[in-house]
Amino acid sequence: MGPKHSKGETPSVILINPKYPHNVGAALRVCSCFDISQLWWTGDRVTIDPVKWERLPREERMKGYRDVELCPFDAF
Repeated sequence: MGPKHSKGETPSVILINPKYPHNVGAALRVCSCFDISQLWWTGDRVTIDPVKWERLPREERMKGYRDVELCPFDAF
């Protein structure tokens, strides 16, 4: 099971085993634009530390998308 997160909220975005970090970054931008507070993803192809925001493209680290909770998870 993945790291402990707050309860899932509705609406949320879920990515199933995204292949590249920029896919997570694009979904993060969508979440921010539409005021969606959580972004969940499964799989191990993309490893992003939600605390450090590492491995996200630079523009996502810098533009203030901190209102979206990143939630890596094993399965839904």
